Amino acid sequence: KQILNENILKRAIKSNTPDNEIDITLGVYTKFDMGFLLYDDMITSLGSNVFGHSGVGGSVRLAAPAKNFSFSYVINRMNIDQQIKIDSRYKTMLDKIDSKLNDKLAF
Repeated sequence: KQILNENILKRAIKSNTPDNEIDITLGVYTKFDMGFLLYDDMITSLGSNVFGHSGVGGSVRLAAPAKNFSFSYVINRMNIDQQIKIDSRYKTMLDKIDSKLNDKLAF
């Protein structure tokens, strides 16, 4: 079930971050919109307009509207080195899920 209406979704996926701006807190390039982190450049396999947020230590939640897909990964052991980078623990899962989603869309 879609929780956000179309107008809010459009605002949720529009970057408010100036091009090539380094996040002063994290020290890396990121793109944020209306409170969400934009994952287009980090998780290209899920298409465009992927948004969500990660937590310190490796947890993440995101939505890929183009795939009608949402994902949440919660951990019980923090990996403090994975503050904003894509954690390999869930990147592998997302790649496999995307492969299955594409298989179903092909039929």
